[in-house]
Amino acid sequence: MELDDETIQKLKPDGKGSQSMENPNPLEVSTIKKSQELKEFAFKKRKVIAIRDWPPGCGPATSITMVHISNELIVFEILTRVPARTIGHSKCVSKKWKALFLTPQFVKIHCSRSLSASNQRVVLVDDLTCSTHPINFQSGGHEPGTILYFPFNNVTIYSHLDGLLCVRLNHTSELALWNPVTGSYKLLSTHDRHGFFEHNADAVGLYIDASDNYKVLHIKRRLGVFDVNLYSRRFESWRNIPFLTRSEYLSPSFSLSSGTFCGDTLYFTVCDCWIGGENVLFCFDVNSEIFKEITFPPLASARMTFGDLVSIKNELYMFVSTGIESMWVELWMLEDDH
Repeated sequence: MELDDETIQKLKPDGKGSQSMENPNPLEVSTIKKSQELKEFAFKKRKVIAIRDWPPGCGPATSITMVHISNELIVFEILTRVPARTIGHSKCVSKKWKALFLTPQFVKIHCSRSLSASNQRVVLVDDLTCSTHPINFQSGGHEPGTILYFPFNNVTIYSHLDGLLCVRLNHTSELALWNPVTGSYKLLSTHDRHGFFEHNADAVGLYIDASDNYKVLHIKRRLGVFDVNLYSRRFESWRNIPFLTRSEYLSPSFSLSSGTFCGDTLYFTVCDCWIGGENVLFCFDVNSEIFKEITFPPLASARMTFGDLVSIKNELYMFVSTGIESMWVELWMLEDDH
């Protein structure tokens, strides 16, 4: 297409008879301004809609807040949800992680998140091996066991709480706290003879106090006196506390059970091995650290009696077995400790 000279002249910015850019057509200028205003209005409107349409709690302000969540908190929330066996394998990742796994807060939250009907295990220990077996306590069904790392030879389990076991090393009589899933353990013995357990003379109980500190209560009968001490896992130290003054319980005829933790109290049965003997419960308030006694369930027979305690859903139950050759068992529930 060819253009004549007149058309070319009109297209020039400074050509005569044409409108220059310095003096545009007023109608065109108005149209341009309106177009720009519409675009700006549309943009502003889209911005308003975008802000208003955020779901509750997920707006821009929330996004800014998310940036300030610490890496430590994110790691904590993730690791408290992984299986205990994975935690055991992860101790070598860093010293920081290893220290985290040992904190009472981590242990408590990890245990609470691990509790479920499908996650129950039975720990079987013999002289040389240790294994866990998944079991359904309602149906009685079980699966093949898994062999675990066993750092000891010949131990006896005396108390347990949140997957943590208080055991006695039978060759040395030393007490230890042991997590059989992760394989970690802590010897509680000291040079001044704390943390040594005598079978048929002592009693031990594991509990957690109001500050989430795991503790071990060790009741010792030595040379006609009671010696009661508390071990703090947080401070890794022992201290002595006062005990009941009734000397008759020092007799070897009285059998002390291991402690059963329920609510804020640690319970022990004290049963006389002689026929018609006295049977009581020791109660230790873990917050006030005060002992008291409560009576045994009423018995229909004066035969030899033993009581076994179990805590279920924060309620204390006792299986009372009476007799030797012919024995019967009763189940009791503690309604109060008075």
